Amino acid sequence: MIKAVDLRKGRTIVYEGEPAVIHEAQHVAKGNKRSYMQTKIKMLKSGVMSDVRFNVDDRVEIPFVESKEYEYL
Repeated sequence: MIKAVDLRKGRTIVYEGEPAVIHEAQHVAKGNKRSYMQTKIKMLKSGVMSDVRFNVDDRVEIPFVESKEYEYL
């Protein structure tokens, strides 16, 4: 598990029990209020894009994802 501050574009996470890929991640800190991470994620199974806010102290689960390069003939 990693902290929400470490979220970056292209990283795969588990959100609400399903794998998702981060398309945008922005750290937002406004005045006296607590800072948060504003992210856009795409669910891998359904393909739905959604905006999600994570508190800076939140922990996010990282699944094991193996990527391979393929050559098409």
